[in-house]
Amino acid sequence: MTEITSSEELKEWLKGQDKQISVAIAARIALRLIPIFDKAVVYEDKDAMILPLLRAMSISWFGGIELSKDIMELAIDAAPSASFANAVFALAMKPNVDADNIFVYAFSKNVVASLAAGTADAALAALSYRSSDVIVSNVWQEISYDVTFLEEDNAVGALIERPLFLGEMDSKLKKRWQSMKEALLNLDENWQVWTNWYEDRLVGGPRPNGRLVIEALERERVLIPDEDWNKGAAHVNALIAEMEKRYQVPEPPVQRLAEIMLQVGEDHKVHIQPHPLTTRDAAQDKRWHDAWDGLRDALEDFVHYVPEGNNRALDRAVQRYQEALSSHFENMNVIKLGQTGNRLSELLQRAKDELMDDVAAELAALLVNHNDFIKQVPEWRNYQKDADTGVAKSDVDFAREVVNQLDDQGDLLDDDVIEEFKTYADFLFDDYVPQEDDKAVVSDPVVVDFVRSVGNLLSVVAKPVVDCARKVRAGVDALNRKAFEWRAQRFLIQLEDMGLMDMLIAYAGSSREFAWLAPIIAYVRGKMRD
Repeated sequence: MTEITSSEELKEWLKGQDKQISVAIAARIALRLIPIFDKAVVYEDKDAMILPLLRAMSISWFGGIELSKDIMELAIDAAPSASFANAVFALAMKPNVDADNIFVYAFSKNVVASLAAGTADAALAALSYRSSDVIVSNVWQEISYDVTFLEEDNAVGALIERPLFLGEMDSKLKKRWQSMKEALLNLDENWQVWTNWYEDRLVGGPRPNGRLVIEALERERVLIPDEDWNKGAAHVNALIAEMEKRYQVPEPPVQRLAEIMLQVGEDHKVHIQPHPLTTRDAAQDKRWHDAWDGLRDALEDFVHYVPEGNNRALDRAVQRYQEALSSHFENMNVIKLGQTGNRLSELLQRAKDELMDDVAAELAALLVNHNDFIKQVPEWRNYQKDADTGVAKSDVDFAREVVNQLDDQGDLLDDDVIEEFKTYADFLFDDYVPQEDDKAVVSDPVVVDFVRSVGNLLSVVAKPVVDCARKVRAGVDALNRKAFEWRAQRFLIQLEDMGLMDMLIAYAGSSREFAWLAPIIAYVRGKMRD
């Protein structure tokens, strides 16, 4: 490992290095020393000192990722105005303020100006204040880690997102940061946009439970116009808080009880998740098996006495009912069974004049057995309690389009998954009459379940992508990064090929079930361009 122990050694190492490297090194040195400004929060100069300091830090940090012309011009213009120097002078005139504190604030001015210039001297300026030998020694050690990392041919962008302290953060710095953080948050001016931002830098990118690093958000933060910054912390922090809401990538929703539940297998494909019934005791297990046997007998009688061809809708519903009931109790899909039973009941009421009396009688007998069985099962009762009253017509259209495009997703989905969704859609939309208004509510419980099932599919596909994205940058692990790129590319290509992003944008005002997907697609799309 290359050891850097003095400003002379660092200056020598920086000679001839790319300007972006100087910016990155300077930003990381200065970021490590932010806690020494904890006392600045006590005074009423935060708008003139802390805010410009954090602004310059964020520009320099982002410059290590994107050193485009507009970002560099912004960095050069980001040096604090004369009001900063005036604030330092005013502070010196206050009673009971020692020279040490004045030097801290003067140092902050030097650091901000040097960082904004983006020169090699910026890194040295960040160490010009001797807060303590321990802190300085701690920071030099971290500089050595950074230099070694770059000498190993790692990208500057990878460096800028590493943890600020690969070793142990000095205990004094840690305490002072906690003090500074608490003081800022107590001001009730949305300072969490900066304390969270700084702690993300401390841990090196997104934490497993933290916010994702979204470069579009960071770019928008540093490009906030001067007139907004000049209005002070309360104003600009509120703007940043609103930005974060727009860019926040949500956790994919958990699966909900539906006819189709899914899981990712060891082969990295999505498979149908079984619906096993859990009985309370042996007596209940026997009752359920007996009821299931009775239902099987009733179904066989119906199929025997009512051959196919009497009614197409009835034929399809009976076929689905057979699939749901299964020939083995353990393989029964209770949600599908309950939903199809409801559909058979609707068909009996709707088409009773079309059905022969004996057919209607056999169907009624089957439904009696069905209701006796299904009402005993807690999973079905829980499903009914959680059932939605309706979904937007735009969500139905979106779900149908997803299923229409599944044929080409054999590398992502097990064949049984594709077949199950295609069969479900064929059954459901054979006689479906769509409403014209995209914001109209569709209340048919089977259509609602179909939308919910498609939501389960997208959630299962999206979750590994988001989880991997949260983990990758913390350690920049090669295997994780490979897995992320693999999952993200496959996921993104799937959605791009479907044209679903355009649909989500078009339905932005009406979609209730799939709105969570849009920011995830946008994030993954951005990572694909990296």
